[in-house]
Amino acid sequence: MKLAMVLGLVLSSINLAHADNSISDQIQVKSNNVKRAVKEGVNQMKEMACSKGDAKCLAEKAKHRIEEGAEVISDKTNETVHKIK
Repeated sequence: MKLAMVLGLVLSSINLAHADNSISDQIQVKSNNVKRAVKEGVNQMKEMACSKGDAKCLAEKAKHRIEEGAEVISDKTNETVHKIK
């Protein structure tokens, strides 16, 4: 009977540790999504202030899209690495 209680406590503590890790990962994913959305919004506001025919504005817009894409790839790579661990 004591062995069953000890075994139950050990297994439940392992399960709780896994749940905490999962929750913290979910929070990190949501945080990354919010950060990217804010940066994207700021970039779009800057782009709206530019005149449409200006080559500098088009270059800046392309730069923003590349940076946003790189951030998505970086975040998704980190999320995958944490899932594997």
